[in-house]
Order: sequence, then structure tokens, then C-alpha cells
Amino acid sequence: MKQMYLSDLVDSIKTNRVKLYDLLLIFDPLLIKYARLLDYTDSYNDLQEAFFRIVSRMDTMNVKSDGAVVNYIRKAVYNQYISLSKSNRKYTQSIVLFGEPSEIYETSKAAAAQREDEYSFIDKDFLNRCLTNLEYEIIVLHYYKEYSIAEIALAKNVSRQV
Repeated sequence: MKQMYLSDLVDSIKTNRVKLYDLLLIFDPLLIKYARLLDYTDSYNDLQEAFFRIVSRMDTMNVKSDGAVVNYIRKAVYNQYISLSKSNRKYTQSIVLFGEPSEIYETSKAAAAQREDEYSFIDKDFLNRCLTNLEYEIIVLHYYKEYSIAEIALAKNVSRQV
């Protein structure tokens, strides 16, 4: 019978927290890889926290090999990466959509010029006078900033029909 190093290490973590550092060193390259992909300041710390939760809740009683332990941890860390990526994306989008009104109306000059040509028949001042602020922001975000209706509705907490 072959020796199962990782499953024994995971089991010993429940009684001896010092062994957790040894396990962290083994999976550190994986955490660094996903932290680099997340590209925000605390991404490595968030992944470490998730790693500690994964390992502390892991049951190795029915594990037949170290490969199974590695695959389980790798997939769990990957799923946490996806979760953090989605939450970070939503946060970034909400910052953009909930910026100051002056920031919402401003667009980059090159992209704005191209879209201005496409929608040159629309008089923005007329729209601003005729529509409410929310309606005007939605029009600008959709047609000039190219956000989808679903993204705008989620960020503004309104239904898509508005």
C-alpha cells in the first residue's frame, strides 16, 4: 500500500494548525496564479482564506490517493476564483454605473465621436429636457456607453422594462 502524504497532512491540520503552513506551501503556486488573474489588491489573501476554509472542512476518510486530495483542492480553489471574479466584476461595474452624474455623461472622445456619428440624428439636449434624469442616464449608458439593458437594470435597481 502506498503512503498517502497529503490526506494525512489534511487530517493532522484539524488537530495541529502548524501543519497548515506546510500544506499552504504546497498549494501556494496555485493561489498565486489565481490571485494574479484576479488582479486586485487583496486577491491573494481572499484566496488564502478560502483555501483555509476548504482544507478545514475537507473529509479525507474515503480518499484513496493523494491525487484525489489535490484534485479536490484544485477544483475548490478554482471555484472560489470564479466566485471572486464574478463579485469583483459586479463591484467594478457598479462603481462605473453609480459614478457621479458628470462622469456618466462624459465619454472618451474617440469612442464618443464614433457613436456620435452613428446617433447624430438624436439631439441630446432635447432628450435631457424631455426625459427624467434616470431615463436620460439609461439612454446614455445604453447607446453611448454600450452597456446592456440587463447590466443597467441591475446597477440601477430597476426592471428591464423601465
